[in-house]
Amino acid sequence: MGGRGASSDFPQFVQDLPVPSLSVDNRASLEADISVEELEAALAQLNLGKAPGPNGFPLEYWRLVCRQVGQPMLDMFQEALEKR
Repeated sequence: MGGRGASSDFPQFVQDLPVPSLSVDNRASLEADISVEELEAALAQLNLGKAPGPNGFPLEYWRLVCRQVGQPMLDMFQEALEKR
């Protein structure tokens, strides 16, 4: 793929790429905390009848208890994201 000088052209190539930017509203939406409603919507989109995850709980269980454990689960996810 490239001979001599190819690596020196790479930064210019990357600089010239058209990179779209996010609107302020889109950026704020992406940076916002996940809501319990969003968690429920994500769980509703997953296919049932699959093997349980490493914790042994199937998707059906998480859908059933989402209202009770959703917020503590989201708090845990948020803390993990903040510590990365």
